Amino acid sequence: MVPFSKIVAVLLAVATFQNPFKGMDSHAIRKSLSNTLDFFFCLAFVSVVLIQLGLVKVSPLESRGYDALSELILGLGKALFFILLPTILLCWMLRGIEGLAVRVAIYGAFAVIGVAGYHFAMERAKADAKGGETTARANVEVREVQAHADYAARLAELSAEAHVRWRADVEAAGAWGGDGVVPPMLVVTNPGSSSLKVTNQASRTICVGIARVLRKPGTDVYDRCPQDIGRRCSEILPGRSAQVGMFPDTASPACGGGFYEYRIGTPMQPKPSWWSRSALDDFDRHPPDPMAGLTNLPTMRLRGEIAILEDMLAEKDRAKRWREASHR
Repeated sequence: MVPFSKIVAVLLAVATFQNPFKGMDSHAIRKSLSNTLDFFFCLAFVSVVLIQLGLVKVSPLESRGYDALSELILGLGKALFFILLPTILLCWMLRGIEGLAVRVAIYGAFAVIGVAGYHFAMERAKADAKGGETTARANVEVREVQAHADYAARLAELSAEAHVRWRADVEAAGAWGGDGVVPPMLVVTNPGSSSLKVTNQASRTICVGIARVLRKPGTDVYDRCPQDIGRRCSEILPGRSAQVGMFPDTASPACGGGFYEYRIGTPMQPKPSWWSRSALDDFDRHPPDPMAGLTNLPTMRLRGEIAILEDMLAEKDRAKRWREASHR
């Protein structure tokens, strides 16, 4: 049995470019080579196993200067303890085995263990990576859901503010009229026939909602006979006319003799706006849902609607402009 010091001597001789086997017979040379190979095999096996188990990590120094030196010494100490000592013990065990077949079997077992460890380590790394991707995807989805909820809440806030602001601006601008008063941007003809001819004199497209209304005796409540049933309003281009249908056979008593009520513009599409007083009273009595038509929108659409409302609410002179336009 060749002592471990011989292995070290062989390694030192090789490192200094000297003949490592000087003065040794053939048996001693074979023994030295065998133990040297055992040492390198054990070193490689132990290193691979420990690295795969995560007990030893190979990484660049993170510090600089004296801190880097301390980190290097600590790393070498860990390597000495976790790699070199197990390697020496394993080599010591192999030195007592003389049979070639037994040694080959042991080498094969070690190789199988190393390959299996590498395989399981790779599978674990893949699983960790997949789990990381799943977690990252879940985190992205959570952030997207939270962002959508935040945008929806912001839109609801701005929409409610837009309704309040629109109602105040209509009142301040005097953009309203009493019972049967025709909006200044419209010309209405054929009031007694089955349909109205409505002409838009404004410089921009408007959407006109018309109904016949009749106040219930002794109350502030109106019966309504809507025109163009199925449509909220009739869109009319500048300088163009539209026929608005009448439905006298509707059950409401307003259809037989009520006055015409007009609604031009909405809190969300306010340019231009002009409402009959009866329509404003109905607006106050039954405030519309600020989020009507805005629910279940995708995030990008929510952001767009928010930008539109923020620009709209940034206008400070809207009521003044409406008042000036109505008196031209």
